[in-house]
Amino acid sequence: MLVNSPIDLPLGEYNAVIVLEEQPISRIQTSVREAQAILRKYLPVSRNISQ
Repeated sequence: MLVNSPIDLPLGEYNAVIVLEEQPISRIQTSVREAQAILRKYLPVSRNISQ
């Protein structure tokens, strides 16, 4: 599941609502690349992001 939220979201527990669309999101690859770019800032290059 991909969640687009502000980086400065305070730590804590939240309730969420999931909306299931009849069609897949057309920009899923873009969202995955954006998420990987964010994570890459915090992981060494030698570490595979999928780990």
